[in-house]
Amino acid sequence: MRGHLAEFGFVVPQGVGQVGRLIALAVDPETDLPAQARPIWAIIAESIQALQAKIAMLDREIKARAQADPVAKRLMSIPGVGPVVATAIVALAPPASTFRRGRDFAAWVGLTPRQNSSGGKERLGRISKMGDRNLRRLIILGASSAAKVAAQDP
Repeated sequence: MRGHLAEFGFVVPQGVGQVGRLIALAVDPETDLPAQARPIWAIIAESIQALQAKIAMLDREIKARAQADPVAKRLMSIPGVGPVVATAIVALAPPASTFRRGRDFAAWVGLTPRQNSSGGKERLGRISKMGDRNLRRLIILGASSAAKVAAQDP
């Protein structure tokens, strides 16, 4: 939609935050867009709005489930872990009692090297990336967000 509107001189920046502007331009009868294309842009705008409503509904559902689960509530107390990451960890990771320490969990997810140490000699293995790829991605995004916020606070 952004590319099609740019052909008619309506340049809108990229990003999710600009979708409202795109829809407003496509639906506004005052813009000098071709009359033949208006019904098509209206259908696309309706589809985008319907998808946004469904995403909002799913976000509310995830937040409600995270608030109802005590493990997810504890996970959300960690900076960078919100309802989506917490429910994903609860759903996809084995119980915390499976791991002796946090580093073992990080190795299971594929974030740190596996430790094969004994006798006081540290032997770090490779980063296996054997864990759930989506879970690893969510954890990395949450940590990046927390680091960005921490860097901004004076």
